[in-house]
Amino acid sequence: MKKLSLVLIGMGRIGKIHLNNILRHFPQVQISGVADRDYNPEQFAREYGSIPFSRDAKELVAKPEVDAVLICTPTSTHADMNRLALEQRQAHFLRETCRPFPGNYQTASGPGARFRH
Repeated sequence: MKKLSLVLIGMGRIGKIHLNNILRHFPQVQISGVADRDYNPEQFAREYGSIPFSRDAKELVAKPEVDAVLICTPTSTHADMNRLALEQRQAHFLRETCRPFPGNYQTASGPGARFRH
């Protein structure tokens, strides 16, 4: 059976919890990359070895082998991260709803796009 290829965005407290739980408990999931604009790449390599890391989420989400995106960023960035995943036609999971921050109610467009608040 093919493993689910997953990109995780955000290495704050909840991102680390989700990443560690996936690595421990979900052997059917392949972490194809982790993105965080503020996390230290050298520290990530020490902690997680060969898992691809980038400060640019778009770089990882755009990979053709990626099946899904797990968004673990601060609430104020949820709309932008959802939009990024939709633009790349990726299934994605957002733990919380998008909150009313200025500018996060633009509608995503394109085949299959369903971005609603």
